[in-house]
Amino acid sequence: MRKYILMAAVAAAVAGVSGNAMAEIKVKAGGRIMVDGEFGRGINGSKGFEPSSSAQETDFDSQLDRARLNLSGTVSPDWGFKIEYDFASGSASAKDIYLAYKGFKPASVLIGNFKEPFGLEELTSSKYMTFMDRTIVNGQFAPSRNVGAALHTGGSNYSATVGMFGKGTSKGQDPKYSVAGRVTFAPIATKTTAVHLGAAVNYIDVHSSSLYTSSGAITTGDTNNKEPAGYHIGNPNFVDLDKSTIGGLEAAAVFGPASIQGEYMKAFNDYLDPTHNSDPSGWYVQASFFPTGESRNYVANKGAFGRIKTSGNAVELAARYGVLKLDQAGQDDVKQTTLGANWYATSHLRFMANYEMLDYGNNTGVPESDDNFFMARAQVDW
Repeated sequence: MRKYILMAAVAAAVAGVSGNAMAEIKVKAGGRIMVDGEFGRGINGSKGFEPSSSAQETDFDSQLDRARLNLSGTVSPDWGFKIEYDFASGSASAKDIYLAYKGFKPASVLIGNFKEPFGLEELTSSKYMTFMDRTIVNGQFAPSRNVGAALHTGGSNYSATVGMFGKGTSKGQDPKYSVAGRVTFAPIATKTTAVHLGAAVNYIDVHSSSLYTSSGAITTGDTNNKEPAGYHIGNPNFVDLDKSTIGGLEAAAVFGPASIQGEYMKAFNDYLDPTHNSDPSGWYVQASFFPTGESRNYVANKGAFGRIKTSGNAVELAARYGVLKLDQAGQDDVKQTTLGANWYATSHLRFMANYEMLDYGNNTGVPESDDNFFMARAQVDW
């Protein structure tokens, strides 16, 4: 409590606010630490490895995956803010930095740098994800954080968000602008039972850039990680993307200790060269079960999952399968299979273990082989 009072007092002194205004300022601190280790064999190694040549290799690596600190609070009954940086790479990386106006309840307006409204997996915080990394499908299509403005509303069984964003994308894009919208509906939403349905669309005006990376290669890595470039599946050579419309469908269900979740995403691309044609798509499905009796926590007014509520020693077992269809001549589908186990020592302290298998098929520049690796994580947040 003392540190919060001190931080508010410093902010008030700098801003020169009055005593009455000072009473309205509330500030709290938060953060998360995620430490990973992994052992694997594959053509590209795994998420912490430098990409290798076409030869198979076995290697071990460890990394600080996330090390985030944030301040959030309110400066008046209607205005709030959040500022968050990640220090895992050794330098500060901006995450959520925004102002929030909540004077139109239940609607709110966000202005700043935050995630575009797209994707159930993307909008579920890394603190609450079932697996250590998001899927290759999410890494391919979800736009993540950009600078812009959005209008959000939500209730006991729905959420809706629409926003317009500019530069600052996570995949090396350099768009003029993007417009994104997402709606979710939960016909059932209780503490231990939920059914989630959702749909999202993201329109990107890119113009002479690449939808995927600045080099034109397609990446299947989790773009929220701190690894090097990620896994590259050949090179489609189509770096003349003009516009893209990405659609996504979501569904999830929680029945006590059991849950299932899946998404389908597809890009409809327009290129400056009319002879170019590539509309990639992908899907995944995952399931989890708590033999200790807990349930995944569905937050209906956000259309996403939140913190697992447990008194301690909760165990979660999970599996998922995903397919990324590259829609390019000479390139096979990329398939992802993941097995996971999580131990929740408390609601804020978690230990994770994943076994991941990536099947690249026989894509251009990639020998027909798989990546197989074991990953473990220690995680705490506050």
